[in-house]
Amino acid sequence: MKTRTRLQHYVLLLVFPIILVTYFQSCDDISTNPKSDMVIKNIEGPTNLDCGGYKWAVQFILKFASPKGGYFVQEVRIRRTISKECPNEYKDFDITYYEAWKVNEGKTITATAEAGFTDDDTYMMPSMYQSEGSSDFTGIVKFFENITLPDDFQIRNPQTFAGILPSTRKKPDFWDATDALDHDLDSDWDCCDTSTHILLTTPDFSKVSKGEKTPLGGKFFEQVESVKAWTDESGYSENDNYTLLESASQVASLTDDEIITGVADYSEYYAGYIPEMSKLYLILRYVYDVPNNLPMENAYSYGGWIHPNEVISNSAYDLMWPLGWNEMNMIVVDHEFMGYIGAGYDAIGELSYFMENFDKREL
Repeated sequence: MKTRTRLQHYVLLLVFPIILVTYFQSCDDISTNPKSDMVIKNIEGPTNLDCGGYKWAVQFILKFASPKGGYFVQEVRIRRTISKECPNEYKDFDITYYEAWKVNEGKTITATAEAGFTDDDTYMMPSMYQSEGSSDFTGIVKFFENITLPDDFQIRNPQTFAGILPSTRKKPDFWDATDALDHDLDSDWDCCDTSTHILLTTPDFSKVSKGEKTPLGGKFFEQVESVKAWTDESGYSENDNYTLLESASQVASLTDDEIITGVADYSEYYAGYIPEMSKLYLILRYVYDVPNNLPMENAYSYGGWIHPNEVISNSAYDLMWPLGWNEMNMIVVDHEFMGYIGAGYDAIGELSYFMENFDKREL
């Protein structure tokens, strides 16, 4: 058997990093700069959905394994300005916060990516027909080795859209944007008299399509899949709300163990598919008697569903949103989808929270 000489080992050690860096810098779906220790990998999009709508999913990766572990930290500002409504009424919003993705010792990818969920960060907005405006996602992301996050970084923080990620509205003392990567999306549209939509991203990736999932069988899957996606641009009709009621009633009739298994399997199968996960988001709020005025200190957010400013800024949190009651005392979807940002929706975590704190509704 042949053995490598010490010189051969040195050559391999020298060549391997060169090959690795060359790979990262040559791929069309990878963006970095020489001074940064990380790259942004394109997962899906950026997809132009017209009239202000879009979807873009990326993954954050270190060029070399982190010896001690640390966090990717992103400063993100989300602004949406409606300059003309004709006649739809969409709301402006403007929020800045900081969110963090954990990287374990000796790894190059986030802890969630290790578990198979590679969509580290998603920017998504619905199409806003009959309006004119602009929306800007401005992200600045950087890796910080061997840091401890301050106490104000809260997991499931209801005052941000970071969901399961630790996040804060306060700029951390350690924050330094030197050699950070830009992760921006600018969208301008005019869909009043004409229909134009300009979409610009940094990094400037070409579109990457994501294959559709084939619906699965089983009672839980069938009931959730039959519900209309909250993200659907056509909105919720009276028939859609009755279908939601029927499906929620069927899910509520299952045992706790059946619901737990169903949510876990559904979340694993549809991870990263926001329209499908939006169905589960609605179902859980229908099945469990969650309040619409929960004290903010008792509230938690398990996904990056964008809420109106008044929901995340008040002393009380509308956990039932986007559901409400109509004049017939029936629960209905009465708020349009506003967008999604950040890591994937932790439906199994939210289910556990609901089960521990709220009873099922009598449907």
